[in-house]
Amino acid sequence: MVTIGAVTWMAAGGPLKLGASRPADWPTPSREQSAHPLGVPAPLVAVSGAYKFVALQDDGTTPVAFDPCRPIHYVLRAQGEVAGGRQMVKDAVLRVSQATGLRFVYDGLTSEGPSRQRPSYQPKRYGDRWAPVLISWVTPADEIAFAATGAKDDAKYYMVLGEGGSLSAGLPNQSRAKVTGMVMLNARQLTNALKRPRGDKIVRAVVLHELAHLVGLNHVSSYSNLMNTEMEPGVTDFGAGDLTGLAALGKGTCLPDL
Repeated sequence: MVTIGAVTWMAAGGPLKLGASRPADWPTPSREQSAHPLGVPAPLVAVSGAYKFVALQDDGTTPVAFDPCRPIHYVLRAQGEVAGGRQMVKDAVLRVSQATGLRFVYDGLTSEGPSRQRPSYQPKRYGDRWAPVLISWVTPADEIAFAATGAKDDAKYYMVLGEGGSLSAGLPNQSRAKVTGMVMLNARQLTNALKRPRGDKIVRAVVLHELAHLVGLNHVSSYSNLMNTEMEPGVTDFGAGDLTGLAALGKGTCLPDL
């Protein structure tokens, strides 16, 4: 079994509801906003309560999710990419899109590196919009500590296969929504994983796990679900609990003012 990590990024300064009116450092509301959700979650073969959400709205039950009425743009940093990694990421994104009904749009490659202080709005790099989700293959040269210890030696620094998280924002008296996020994939450990039997399925499972964190699923203790903290042998796709939670995350509120 191997450990998979999750991180949730919050808005600078801590609070997720930012200010009494639209902050000056927010982008213009998206021109891609639709009046209706862009897709619907795939029908569930089985319903399960074995799922948890990363964050909830003020009502304590509704999950914080991406706006289903606008696409989620994402970019890839190719540095350190494992063999076949780009296609594995695209396949995993498609799987999450089908499970949630959320629409993802690939914006190509980027030179931006991962950072836990990553700004959610980068107009010079990405234009007048929320920064796209950044998916990176993390290498020893990156200043990102995967392990809980924070140590950077081989024995401790590269224990975790990946991390995924998001940043959410909301206007007063409105629901919050996720606006961007990051997925970081441990290039060295996943390269080693590819050498194992069914290694491509293991790497794809890690990407699926982190993308599920990105859209709002948290860890569970159920060993039959991919969102278990420890990767179980043979569990390389979403289980019934994962899919039930992902379907709920695809039914967020449309927020044209964000």
